[in-house]
Amino acid sequence: MSGHIRNVIPMLIFWFIWLARNDSRFNNIRMNHLAIINRIKEKVFALFSANLITYKNFSNVFSTAEEFGIYNLGSLHSSGSRWSNWAAPNPLCFKINIHLDLYGDKWCIGGVIRDSVGNYIAGFAGDSKALDELRGFLVAVNHGLSVCINLDLYNVMVESNFLVDPTMFLVHDGTSCGHPSFYLRRHNMGLREVLNCSFNVINVEVNSVARALSLFGSSFNAVVDLNFDLLPANIQGLFFLG
Repeated sequence: MSGHIRNVIPMLIFWFIWLARNDSRFNNIRMNHLAIINRIKEKVFALFSANLITYKNFSNVFSTAEEFGIYNLGSLHSSGSRWSNWAAPNPLCFKINIHLDLYGDKWCIGGVIRDSVGNYIAGFAGDSKALDELRGFLVAVNHGLSVCINLDLYNVMVESNFLVDPTMFLVHDGTSCGHPSFYLRRHNMGLREVLNCSFNVINVEVNSVARALSLFGSSFNAVVDLNFDLLPANIQGLFFLG
């Protein structure tokens, strides 16, 4: 898509307002300005992921890119290295990158599992069915760890840009056993007892593949596992950028 982002955004605003108007008129779906804003953000990120808009579309307004989840402009292409952003785990280890985002009224997750040389092992994406960010994050972690156990992967690092409070993984959170995340935490404890598991917090720009998967997952009604050949071309291309 050609043109500066200042010209692209008004076109997207017009387009998504028109779609929302049609949904309201013909499908009895109430117009929601927050949903329209989210759809615009999703579209810009998808266009960037597919290389249909690039850094030069943000010339002189680089700070605007962060509103769309695009960080450290120039860093993706500053090196010819495939892993200029994503750091491989130690040999015989596996890494799960997960991301959680709110799309409309759904906390959607995305995750990718890679080995120590960066090979794609498995991926997943979809609606976590969570009512808040913490539960959505726990759903993402539990799903990723469950996939690892099913694939006999027992030395695992979980990476996310979610600021992890270690107490969230304890069975008892210091309040009551009726805490809404209690059963998710207990399930997580059971999974981690089987796995040699660690957690790491990273910057969101390093988590680009998982973020793109969470956006892709916003079209699903549940979390689904994804083989590499089932991924959209733009996510496959983003995977090879790091």
